[in-house]
Order: sequence, then structure tokens, then C-alpha cells
Amino acid sequence: MTSLRSFFIRHYKITIILLVLPSILILAQNVGYKDLGKIQSDQLNEISGMVTGRINPGILWVHNDSGDKSYLYAINRQGNLLGKYLLKDAWNRDWEDIAAGPGPLADLNYLYLGDIGDNDAVYTVKVVYRLREPEVLLQPALIDTTITDWAPIAFTYPDGPRDAECLLVDPLTTDLYVLSKRDTRTHVYWAPYPQPVDSVFEIQKLGTIPVAGITAGDISPDGKYIILKNYTEVFVWQRIKNESLFKTLSRTPERLPYIPETQGESLAWDSDGKGYLTTSEVVGGIPARLIHYHFDPPDEDHNGNSGSRSPATLFK
Repeated sequence: MTSLRSFFIRHYKITIILLVLPSILILAQNVGYKDLGKIQSDQLNEISGMVTGRINPGILWVHNDSGDKSYLYAINRQGNLLGKYLLKDAWNRDWEDIAAGPGPLADLNYLYLGDIGDNDAVYTVKVVYRLREPEVLLQPALIDTTITDWAPIAFTYPDGPRDAECLLVDPLTTDLYVLSKRDTRTHVYWAPYPQPVDSVFEIQKLGTIPVAGITAGDISPDGKYIILKNYTEVFVWQRIKNESLFKTLSRTPERLPYIPETQGESLAWDSDGKGYLTTSEVVGGIPARLIHYHFDPPDEDHNGNSGSRSPATLFK
């Protein structure tokens, strides 16, 4: 049951957004904002994770957070539900993010579902479910199938249970990263590849980065850009060639355009790396919508270093 405190927080967010809506609409014209449409399915009312498909062009993989069964959903860019995939014997205690990237078998793409939410920091063991990305065959009927071939990556934190809503998979190394939510500076945890799937292990803490309240994140398919978001902002880091992910995130980020959503907890790079998508949970009767923002990468020299363009010129 939703607590009274959560009720007021959610309705406060709705009130703020309604008050600033006229300004938001003016801003949207100048930041490459495109409303792709409403999420069409009533089953998707608490989307807390989203990632673009790698083997399925135009497909987005999403999931609900706690309260749903262990379903993975495929939607298109118009917000239409194409398929639902039940992870047999998995548990959606509090799925908070999904990532895509490489895995054990070369030339295959994997999805990573992060059961990493823990509002009260009481669960010692967290789990990331790894599975091969299903092929979505477009057909008139809704796909409704069961997945049995998945592996659990179960871990504990070195400094006690934490709440997290951001899971990253480095496409260059297959390492996993988990970013905490409820800290004044986000804690970054690291599980280098290969991660154990037959025992619980302790994830490594790398340090903190200068952002807070992170609810989602993603790494571009080429590994060059990292985006993170909280409820009010989206941040981007450009990775220098051969630089570790944590070193990149330790720098001060640039801010990207973002129009705040009601309970916006999902963020994903577009498959071409030239845009990013967001959506939200359904709160107070306000429907969730799929939003696309254009991203124009800065020029790079031969060493992979960014040119001298200012943040304002990153967007069309």
C-alpha cells in the first residue's frame, strides 16, 4: 500500500509539472523534443526501466517495478505492446532498470534486468537477471511466451544494503555497474566480467560521482557516451578513448534537455546513438508517454577527444 508520504510526494510532483507546463511547451520547441505517443497498454503502468533492442530494430524493452510478475515487455516506438515474456522462476521483487550489451557468447546480445530496488535498504542480496535478447517476430497477435534460459548474477554490497535504480553494462568490457539512488553523491559499484552465476559474490565499490538521486542510465552502443537521469535532469559524459567508465563518470557532466515527467524513471539511448528516450510511470491518471530527444555528438579528434563545441551546440 502506498504510504501517505509517497502520496503527497507524487501529487506534489504533478502539481509542479502542471504549473510549469506552459514554459515546458515553449522549451520543447528548442531542444529536439518529440512526443512519440502514449504508452498504449494498461499493463505498463509502472515502467521503471527501458532499453533499445540491439537485434530488433525499432523495439524497446521495458518492465514494471515491484507489484508486477517477472514480465519483460516489448513495445514499438508508437508505444504499442508487441509481446510479453515471463522469466520462469524469476522474482520481480523490485526491478528498477534494464540494460543491453554483450555477454558470454560472442556475436549475441544480452539483456540485464536489475532487481536492485530497495527503498528501505533491508535486502542483503540483489540480483541481475541475464538473458539473450529475444527475437521479436512482428505479427498481428500479441506475443505471450515464457523464457527459461536466464542466469542470475547475485551480489551483496561491501557497505551494506542500498537502494539503486540504475544498472549499466559496458559494451566495451561487459562489466556491470550499479549506481545508488539515496546518497548526496552517487555511489558507483562494479562487477567485472565474467560475473559469477552460481554463487553470491560481493560487488566492488569504486567511489562516488558528483550527481545524486539517479533513477536511470544507459551507455551508448559504441561505449562513447553515458547518460544518467534523476527526476529533474539528464546528464551526459563523453568517454575519452581507453578511459575507464568510473574515471569518465568522476568528471563534472554536461546537462541535456529534459522536460520533467511524473515519476520519470526510464532512460535509454536510441539505437543509432543520436538521441535518447524517456518515459514515466502512470501517476494520478496522467498517462505515460514515450519522448525522444535529439542528441548531436560533438566532433572528435583522432584520439577520441571531444572538440571545442559548447554544451548548447550538442542539440539541434
